[in-house]
Amino acid sequence: MLDNSIFPEGRSGGQIDPYSVQIIVGHHLNSIRSLISMVGIVIKRPELFHRFFRVVRLGGWGYALSLTARKLGLARSPCDKPQAYALSASQKEKLQREKFRTVPFYLDPSPSTDFPLTPKKVAVHLHLYYDDMTEMCIQYLRHVPQEFDLFVSVPGKRNAKNYQSRLKQGIPRVNQVVVENVPNQGRDIAPFIIQFGTRLATYDYIAHFHTKKSPHVTHFDGWFNSLMNLLCGSENGIRQILHLLEEDARVIYPAGNKGALWDATGWLENRDIARSFLFAHNLFDVDEFPFAEFPQGSMFWAKAECLKQFLSLPLSYHDFPKEPIPADATLAHALERLVLMFTTTSTGRNYRLEAPELSCESLEYYEEQNDYSSTRVHHDIKILADYQPCFFSSEKTGKNGWDAVRSATPLFEGHYQQHIPHDDLGYYDQSAGQTLLEKQAEMMRKSGVHGIIFPLDWRQGSPVFEQPMECLRTAPQITLAYCFCWTGGLDQNDLPGARHLIDYLIPFFKDPRYLKVDHRPMVLIGDSDTHRAVKSCETLWRQECQSHEIHPPFWVGRLNSTGDLPADSGFDAFVEPILLDEIGKEIPPINQNLYPYWPLKASVFDYGEVADHYAGQSHESPLLCFRSLVPAWDNMARPQEESDALLHRANPEKMQQWLSRLIEDTEARLPPDHRFIVVNGWNEWGHGAHLEPDIKFGYGYLNAIGRALCDYPYDGFDYIRPVPDLHLEFILAPGVSQRLQSEFLTRKYFLHGLAQFCLTQGFQLTIHNFQIAAELRALGIVCNGRIGREVDFVIEFSEPVIFPPDSLVALVKMGLRHRGFHISATPCNDPDFVHEETTPNFSIGYWQRGALNLRPPGTWRGSKVCPQAIYFKVSPSLRSNHQKLEKVATIVRFHHGADPDILMRSLYSLLAQADCKVQPWLALQDLMDEEMDSLQHKLDGMPWPDECRPMIRRYASSLDTPDVRSLMLNDTMKAIGKGYVAFLDYDDILFSHAYRTLLARLENVDKNATFGRVFSTTVDSDTGLILNREKKYTLGQTYQDYLQLNHAPLHSFMLNLDLIDLTRIHYFDDMKFLEDYYLTLQIFSAEKTDWSSLQDSIFIGDYIHRRGDKKHTLALSDSKQRNHLLEQKEYRLCEERVVALRQRISDALPPASVS
Repeated sequence: MLDNSIFPEGRSGGQIDPYSVQIIVGHHLNSIRSLISMVGIVIKRPELFHRFFRVVRLGGWGYALSLTARKLGLARSPCDKPQAYALSASQKEKLQREKFRTVPFYLDPSPSTDFPLTPKKVAVHLHLYYDDMTEMCIQYLRHVPQEFDLFVSVPGKRNAKNYQSRLKQGIPRVNQVVVENVPNQGRDIAPFIIQFGTRLATYDYIAHFHTKKSPHVTHFDGWFNSLMNLLCGSENGIRQILHLLEEDARVIYPAGNKGALWDATGWLENRDIARSFLFAHNLFDVDEFPFAEFPQGSMFWAKAECLKQFLSLPLSYHDFPKEPIPADATLAHALERLVLMFTTTSTGRNYRLEAPELSCESLEYYEEQNDYSSTRVHHDIKILADYQPCFFSSEKTGKNGWDAVRSATPLFEGHYQQHIPHDDLGYYDQSAGQTLLEKQAEMMRKSGVHGIIFPLDWRQGSPVFEQPMECLRTAPQITLAYCFCWTGGLDQNDLPGARHLIDYLIPFFKDPRYLKVDHRPMVLIGDSDTHRAVKSCETLWRQECQSHEIHPPFWVGRLNSTGDLPADSGFDAFVEPILLDEIGKEIPPINQNLYPYWPLKASVFDYGEVADHYAGQSHESPLLCFRSLVPAWDNMARPQEESDALLHRANPEKMQQWLSRLIEDTEARLPPDHRFIVVNGWNEWGHGAHLEPDIKFGYGYLNAIGRALCDYPYDGFDYIRPVPDLHLEFILAPGVSQRLQSEFLTRKYFLHGLAQFCLTQGFQLTIHNFQIAAELRALGIVCNGRIGREVDFVIEFSEPVIFPPDSLVALVKMGLRHRGFHISATPCNDPDFVHEETTPNFSIGYWQRGALNLRPPGTWRGSKVCPQAIYFKVSPSLRSNHQKLEKVATIVRFHHGADPDILMRSLYSLLAQADCKVQPWLALQDLMDEEMDSLQHKLDGMPWPDECRPMIRRYASSLDTPDVRSLMLNDTMKAIGKGYVAFLDYDDILFSHAYRTLLARLENVDKNATFGRVFSTTVDSDTGLILNREKKYTLGQTYQDYLQLNHAPLHSFMLNLDLIDLTRIHYFDDMKFLEDYYLTLQIFSAEKTDWSSLQDSIFIGDYIHRRGDKKHTLALSDSKQRNHLLEQKEYRLCEERVVALRQRISDALPPASVS
């Protein structure tokens, strides 16, 4: 056993446990090369020594060494994803499904059964660290519905007998109470195993609770109550938990805290500690679990048999450090993550209890409400939404619709249940009355919902749910249009009943807010029986309306029938039916692709497929057809029937696409005063179809309607106009300030981007860095913000970066588009960074944020990446400011019609080159005057050193030579004439160490060219997401390899023109393809070129393939496109020229040199 006293302090000034030390020694210091590299960097930059020990004080030695290895690139090779990135969502789901067998579950607050208790031995372990929480624990334990034994661990030397007496008296159904003093080591998990594990293992069911506080993380306040309300909040809830244990539950635990900033794997820094511990005790291999599902907060109920091995682990208190300990990365934190892993050899499943404040439901599509009322362009479109009054209690039925909603639980993996209303409305009832309708009406006004449709179920002479309708009628100040959908309750030929009903409706018809078509009050008919009743009373109603000087009703059919209604149906119009019980005839269900938790009778369909199906329908009926749609559909909150249908993966983005197509169709078919679209529904919570906000989507569906009515794209934000007095606070990490002070060019570029942003936007600014603020003030920029004005956004720099001013504008706009989220800019030149291809709505994990981030000062709902907000990392300089920097001329070709913004990205990657100066030579083909002016404006906005301002050479094509890229390449190189030259296609990127790496080779070898490697990188042209980096171009390493196959993309090498005779280089002006290979075949040779540099395989940039973009690049990654290109006549001509040149070179080589 190692003596804890010899180990340095951890994150909070405490000690590190022996298993952590083994990891530090065995994992972080396993490479002499790593140590030498770290020491070498510190010698060159001694300020890093102090920074390293500052990190030690904050996070402990293990954390500091791990972070240092990552920062210096010693932990992995370029483009090997960090562990946090490496686990995909599908991998995580598979582990939860097959290993942990995790079932998300909602306890029913109003169950239909009493869940009778069975005679089982039950024990509870309570770790009572905080004495002031004792009474709170007693109140929770009073809810345990059957007799149980209580084992209590109390750290230190507190009086155990006093606790025993107090607990025994306060808890009615407790049998024996055992209170024992324990060392203050290992938090709650150590006494659970060491002190009581053997005894607890003899019970049938056990629970583990402790007085949870997290003083180091303020957003965990209230976590204890959230956990205990689920585990021990009511007798009814515990009965359901015990019932699950009786069935197939292994462990039952609460969902994790939404504010927990875990990495994708759930391990954080604990995996290697767990590996060392498990290996030492000859237990299972931790690599079987790349993802750790665990009870966050380490509180749970369990079947003791499933945790018997965990409870008998051979531990002692000496294995754990004394308090205070780090907030993470200790043996206790590792053991917490092993709880469920020890159950995987047992039968049964683990249940994760969900709750609004703890739910693991993703928030990718969550939105706060925006106001679109003043920017609508589709003014004639009237969106109507079905309004369900069943969420108001009915005296006739005695039921409340919320009961079914709150009893729902997920039935299969990925199933969105429960639907929980947003706090802005909550589980409302009739007590909300007029106030509720005012809130709802304001939500509709902002989003563009024109009115609502009340169902009219007429029973015993009055509506079943009358209160909300009467409340609206008697509140004229609520400017909300409405109408009725008559759904039954009147028999055919019941004229007295019909007269009574029309007498009830007349006051509503007279209301100016009641919807009218051609001055006729609109009434929808919801079923065939009601349709027959209408026909029998139509004459009576017409007479009654006439007697009140009201036009007769405008009848709208809403029948669940296939096909359009005939002209003689008696209706004036009909609503397009969404026949989900018939959709299986058109679209196959996806049940076979689902992983069910419970028996599933309903047919499940993909929402996107259903939306596309109905959006593409055409209606040529002689009757008016009002199109309709659903935001979702899921009636699994109600008893299932075989005919039920459920729409899976519904989201606001797809609904907006559906609605936009309906708007287009409606405007094309119907006259302006008949353009209605019906959404089912406004608050159909029992069927999961609600525009009203919930805790998962927020106001996403309402905003989707607003955007569709304004013609705003779902995933865009260019339409957003930030208010001029927006208050931004800029925060620079300490390391950023130090580097800006020591690196002149980095500071120049950084300040330029910041200053240009500030000058053009006019926001209120607060910058706490005195030096940066002073330099901005010298440019006339006020940096102290407005006194008393709260900060709207905080912009943080964790590294010094170069960025276009538009990047900060994009960050702000996306922050306004996705309020409450952290927005991370995209690093264009970071080889370790890629987006997840399946990223929904630009969402990323907290751990995937970059060096430039925007966040709101308060709420955190998640993190998103902004592809339009780009930045470029700058490698730390290895030279002092007084050392001369070499100059590199870089040739970039650009043509008419190409995207100048893509060009700017390439040029910014040149600005970011470390320890050298780069002068772009832009060869421009056929640019129009306006294109030239725009490009010049963009170039002038970049912070070029005076001696490195871009050189511009303009070229014109001809009918005979429509593409002069070969001319531009060769002519520009000859114009440069001497020195170091490199090349960069306008749509590719170089990493910041690229030229420093290549220059270091050329400065030390007498060679005319040297090489790096480049990734084959895929970028989505629509979203800008960097999807993939592959090491494709790594085959060749010798001159002979190069003669056989061009393995060196144009920007992967650098030339020294001083060692090249440019007069001997020949080229063809019209050579559109392979022109770079033709050039380098004349330059590279076996002796004069640095082929050994290829053996290092240092990656210096991206060779970018833009997926979905056929206009701006010749880089082809699609095999069909490539094969088509190879068949073109002009390509074959270029290839013949290359073959002829290679033959001449081979003929001139000595026989031994030709492979």
